[in-house]
Amino acid sequence: LVDVALPTAVQLSGRVARSVGGAAISGAVITLYCSGCGGIAAQRPIATAVSAPVGTFRLAVPDPGVASP
Repeated sequence: LVDVALPTAVQLSGRVARSVGGAAISGAVITLYCSGCGGIAAQRPIATAVSAPVGTFRLAVPDPGVASP
């Protein structure tokens, strides 16, 4: 067995819905980018999710307040 140190993460979640009527949007792609990064790092997604049939999504992203191991 091998021990692996995983970075601390935070969970972001939400619901994608139409602005008129509030109907859920299934299959929407949610992508998170680093706003404080520069160069190629700014172009790479930190996390991506696809909304469920009820419009909900969940992303696990590195905690910005914790240094990576």
